[in-house]
Amino acid sequence: MKNKALLLCALFSIPLHCSEQQSSTITPQCSKQQKQINLIKQINYRKIEQTLHDNYITYACGELEKYKNGNYTLKNIQTMVSMSEYMTGYRDFFYNTIRDTHGDSFIRIAVKKMDLPVVNWHVTLQGAHSITEEDFNYCITSCIKELHPTKTPTISDETVAYNILKILTMKNGYYATICLLNSKQQQELLIKQLILLQIKHKSYGSNFPEELIKLHTTLGNNDKSPLILEDIYPDIANKKGNTLSHYCSMLTRCKRTL
Repeated sequence: MKNKALLLCALFSIPLHCSEQQSSTITPQCSKQQKQINLIKQINYRKIEQTLHDNYITYACGELEKYKNGNYTLKNIQTMVSMSEYMTGYRDFFYNTIRDTHGDSFIRIAVKKMDLPVVNWHVTLQGAHSITEEDFNYCITSCIKELHPTKTPTISDETVAYNILKILTMKNGYYATICLLNSKQQQELLIKQLILLQIKHKSYGSNFPEELIKLHTTLGNNDKSPLILEDIYPDIANKKGNTLSHYCSMLTRCKRTL
């Protein structure tokens, strides 16, 4: 489609200089070629492209259902992405468009299934840079629920949830892989969610690694207005109104009495 102008020139070009004898035979030919050109101009290429795109999305949504309900491997997903080039001419993965009837996308389903390989492929290999805020918050919330100290997962399940959380909040150089986390507002929201999880763990005598919290206090080495954890911690409290320092002091007192 991009080269249709060159194609038309190749198919319908005629000599610019001809004799009077040739002109009588060329005129009908020119008229025929002009009719062909007019017909080509009537083709709605954008409509064709949109139809191909819609057909691919329908196909990919069917693959999403297979992933939800069956043993659908990473290789199957990679094949689905390759089909985009076959069906539309472009190798794209429309991760914000491919959804089920509940609005769940591949990344949501992958996190719901705690499917670490698919999450890793989706974020770090395929590049879900522009994941929607709704999808991102859903995934973060799902991981935090899995890491709640009152849950009794196996060690492997807990590790998977933590590694998925690390992937979702990964930094690529100075900036986060998920573009949303390159805004201070979203960074602060994430930090507050992680601090609440940290408070829950501390209240049950367990620990949540602080490395993910510290990771998002700045946008890079030249950040002139980093988020100061010492200023944020006192403002974050659980439903009982207790902050992290409250539980830390409780644990310190308990240790002293032992």
